[in-house]
Amino acid sequence: MPKRLLLALLAGCLLTWHSLAESSRVTLITDMEFSPDGASLAVAGIGPGERFSNPGLLQIHDLSKRTPPLNISGKQRFSSVAYRPDGKILATGSEDGTVVLWSATTGKKQMALAGCKSQVWEVAYSPSGRQVAAASGWSQGLTMLWSVGPGKTEWSSRLPSDPFYSVTFSPDGTLLAAGDRTGTARVWTLLTNEQILELKGHKGWVTEVAFSQDGRYLATLAGSEVRLYDITSGEQVKTLSDPSQQLHSLAWFPDGTRLIAGGINYDESPYRGTARVWEVESGKLAFSLEGHKGVVRVAVSPSGDRIATGDEEGRIRFWGSDGSKAGGL
Repeated sequence: MPKRLLLALLAGCLLTWHSLAESSRVTLITDMEFSPDGASLAVAGIGPGERFSNPGLLQIHDLSKRTPPLNISGKQRFSSVAYRPDGKILATGSEDGTVVLWSATTGKKQMALAGCKSQVWEVAYSPSGRQVAAASGWSQGLTMLWSVGPGKTEWSSRLPSDPFYSVTFSPDGTLLAAGDRTGTARVWTLLTNEQILELKGHKGWVTEVAFSQDGRYLATLAGSEVRLYDITSGEQVKTLSDPSQQLHSLAWFPDGTRLIAGGINYDESPYRGTARVWEVESGKLAFSLEGHKGVVRVAVSPSGDRIATGDEEGRIRFWGSDGSKAGGL
């Protein structure tokens, strides 16, 4: 049967539908997120080919059907992806400093949010869906906050010499947290746009920040450890570590009892990627997810019964909440 490929150029983005055998893949996964209903998985990174010259590729996989993913191409690597809480829109951040909103069903570009001048490392949607935040920077740091309706810049915070690498909203939408290169995480109240916490102590870049679902704790990730802070007091209450891994990605389970972090062991050749799941209360390791090469990115479904892991070679695997294997893409 002859190959069939349908290409449509819509609002500056390339959409492709084709057979699974012909499907291009995200070859260096930089971020993953389940849709709010758990029915889809968005995977961000770059397309096939030379790693440092290829354009960005975002794939949206419908997990309820064995159909080809919806592909969205970007000029440069997608660094981050985030669903709007209703699941209809996706926000992406890219190496070229762009933040773009896309339709999650058609892939059509909805809006570009201006203001970031250098690489956007992470984007986040507010719980209301009316705001988008981005962490960016190279020689200096910038955290941006936009009102999505008019695409207007609402607030920004700058660091003179150190980039922000991670950003997230609290579950009630009143707080914004960001991590930087100095090993510091900062928390602002969006009621007054004032910084209320400066959480120091990490050695290295804070590449992930994540609030627990009840909003009581902020988890920060840098190097080989995850730290938990009490948001009310600002005190560190727990440290979860894995000296064998350089950790890069982080996610809470919805019930707040466990955390998962994905990383890489640079002492092994080829580099082995692993995800660790910890019990928060005891700090004990619950189980590990093995079998990846390169840096492992992680995502947990909204119901908490499904884990997704992806690596630098584009492999995506699914696991049950107990660590049992559950297929892949």
